[in-house]
Amino acid sequence: MGRFFAWIQRQQRTLTCWEHSTENFLDFVQLVSILISRKQFSNKFEYATATAWGVMMDIKVMGVSEWIALGTMIAACIAAWQAIRSTRLSGRMYSLLISEQRRTEPAVEVYLVDSRFLHLSNGQRRVYVFHLLITNKSMAANSIKDVRLSLKHGQRGQPSSNIVIPHDSKAASTIDIGATEILRVPNPIAAGETISGVVAFSIADALLGNGLVEAYIVTVLDAHDRESHCQAIFLRETKL
Repeated sequence: MGRFFAWIQRQQRTLTCWEHSTENFLDFVQLVSILISRKQFSNKFEYATATAWGVMMDIKVMGVSEWIALGTMIAACIAAWQAIRSTRLSGRMYSLLISEQRRTEPAVEVYLVDSRFLHLSNGQRRVYVFHLLITNKSMAANSIKDVRLSLKHGQRGQPSSNIVIPHDSKAASTIDIGATEILRVPNPIAAGETISGVVAFSIADALLGNGLVEAYIVTVLDAHDRESHCQAIFLRETKL
């Protein structure tokens, strides 16, 4: 133990603690310890190599004990090589297993193409329309279970609240959405597939009143009850 501390104090960084942080000083002590261990291992390895070489040079005069020692050393080297090889193979197999498991985990991503809102002719309801691209990043099939819109709504000077609106395919069929199809739920989505569709959300104007809508968040729920979100920053107003 005394010799070890003498070796530690040979280094300028560990002779005196110049660091403000004790963690930094401990890191330097560990680094010096690693260098000392490496040097000792290297010296012992060179000694063992020289001894083995000397034994090989005197092979003609080797007795039974020398032969046993040589065989033991060779067997130990082979066992060490096999252990290293097995460890590397195990690490690669584990990495491949984790990678394959991640590829089959549910992973649905949602992208927003267009967003708008309009008032119906009676002026009592408001319809929010979003054009979505939904991609299945997983290598396993999935399904779109539900689509919801969350409105972060509040009056001036009062705490805001969340209003959750389900996807209303009937409301989408009453407005002009162009050539884009309405997204039906549930909707299966194959591995690596991307689907496109329009979702619509209808809400009475009386629920919103003169309040301010702070955020529009579209949530897609898959067959594994995992949620994927996208947020609309700007909504343009259109007329029927």
